[in-house]
Amino acid sequence: NDIISKISGFLNVTAVSGTTPSMTIKFQYSYNDTNWTDITSGAFTAAAIAGVKELNAITNTGGACSYFRYVATITGTTPSFTFTVTLYLQE
Repeated sequence: NDIISKISGFLNVTAVSGTTPSMTIKFQYSYNDTNWTDITSGAFTAAAIAGVKELNAITNTGGACSYFRYVATITGTTPSFTFTVTLYLQE
């Protein structure tokens, strides 16, 4: 495994509905696919409308890791989001 030093990501929100909908997305890494750690500065600002957001962050993995994921937190009254997340890993 290579040591990932930077991540770049894009959040493309194409549709939003509900009352006061909000969605935050953060990236995490793991060495074993069981214990997950947030990537420092690895979160998009909250999305409440359709649009594209970009994220660039330095990772805090401390070594080579095999697993990356995103976690979405959606709030509001009957919120609904249609979106895609793209992540680029850089050595």
